[in-house]
Amino acid sequence: MRKKVYGQRFWNEGEDLLWWIRGIFLKELLEQAVKLYIDETNVTKERRLK
Repeated sequence: MRKKVYGQRFWNEGEDLLWWIRGIFLKELLEQAVKLYIDETNVTKERRLK
């Protein structure tokens, strides 16, 4: 997703935007009852709580 949003693997300044977009996509998929797995293994506690 990062490559699509800001063209590289990681850009710290863009992370808040990326997570905002992720939230929108996730909400849309869940409202459509799409079955999916969410792997947040490498996500910090701080980021998960946002």
